[in-house]
Amino acid sequence: MEKQMALTEARGKFSEIVNEVMYRGDTYVISKLGKPAVAVVPISLLEQWQRQREKQFAILDEIQAQNRHPEVAAWDEETLLETVSDLVHEVRNQTKQDEDAR
Repeated sequence: MEKQMALTEARGKFSEIVNEVMYRGDTYVISKLGKPAVAVVPISLLEQWQRQREKQFAILDEIQAQNRHPEVAAWDEETLLETVSDLVHEVRNQTKQDEDAR
């Protein structure tokens, strides 16, 4: 359950907040001057977010590595556009064949 609390109130209830987050899985959004400032979340949720972030960055790294190939970098704009057009045409044909097979 997500709960919201002002910073001044959270100061006096910090131990209670920590216990609710640890043992019940609650999350707290602490606001300062009426605006959300920080969140207190279970460590398992933070670890999950970190794993997801690592996976997403790994995908980006892989894409960047694929784009570093010298043969691709040497292509001129016309060759690149033709290749993309050919690939789009190929995918559309395959999709049409798949639909016809159904």
